[in-house]
Amino acid sequence: MTYFKNNNNYNSLLYLILHLGEIKLKKNNLGNSKIMVSEICLGTMTWGQQNTENDAHNQLSYAMEKGINFIDTAEMYAIPPKEETYGLTEKYIGSWLKKEDRSKIIV
Repeated sequence: MTYFKNNNNYNSLLYLILHLGEIKLKKNNLGNSKIMVSEICLGTMTWGQQNTENDAHNQLSYAMEKGINFIDTAEMYAIPPKEETYGLTEKYIGSWLKKEDRSKIIV
C-alpha cells in the first residue's frame, strides 16, 4: 500500500482502476435499505461531452466485469452543462441497459 501513500489522489485512483481485477470489491448497503452496492460508484459526468456513446458502453461493461454495480448520473450531466449535451449521459446509460440485466445494476 506504499503506492497509495506516495502519490497524488489521481494516480492512486488510476492505479486502483487498472488493478480492479486483483481486488475484491466490497459491497455495502445503500443507506438503510437492503440494496447492496459496490464500494466504488462509476461516475458518468463526462459522457456526452468528453466521451462518446461507445466509450460509455465500454466503460460500463468494464465496470460491471470488475464488480461495480453502482452508477452515478445527474440531470446536469454532461459537465459542463450545454444545451446540445443535455441528457446524453442518461441516453448512453439507457441504450447500454437495454442489453443488460437491469436487476443487477443500481443507477
